[in-house]
Amino acid sequence: MHSDSISQPIPKRGVGSLRPVLRGTRHMAVAGHHGAAHAAFTILEAGGNAVDAGVAAGIALGVLQSDLVNVAGVAPI
Repeated sequence: MHSDSISQPIPKRGVGSLRPVLRGTRHMAVAGHHGAAHAAFTILEAGGNAVDAGVAAGIALGVLQSDLVNVAGVAPI
């Protein structure tokens, strides 16, 4: 992971974000929680593919927002 590709301030245009911003030059990740997006982004930065990143984000969401993504305590993956 390159230190210059994460959490760099971006120029203000329009409405700003209240969440941390992750920037990459070759990929992007979006999730309902910034921690899950960061997990997916980290996988992509390390050379993983979209499936790897999706699984990482899904597992992270199972921990970070378990009340929203599971049914009776069962993991979504």
